Amino acid sequence: MDGRDHRKEGPIDRKRIGDRFWETFSPTSERPRSALGLRMVLAIFGLVVCGALAVVAFLLGLVVLGVIMAILALIALVDLVVVVRRRRAA
Repeated sequence: MDGRDHRKEGPIDRKRIGDRFWETFSPTSERPRSALGLRMVLAIFGLVVCGALAVVAFLLGLVVLGVIMAILALIALVDLVVVVRRRRAA
């Protein structure tokens, strides 16, 4: 090492470390403003996938699986409504 005692330098500047993280790993080099955008995309994805799987399961006669997928699609729809309302309020 360089001979200095790093414990005496004071507290770690977490803001500077966080800024370096986003400069390195973010495609825009910015901190995200809100996680609601990602949550909305994931809710839409869950709604589409679970809805499609529910339809396919019902067409194949797998009623139990179809009901489970329909319930998951309903949960994704409720989550999407909540996210949209929060984004409009902000």
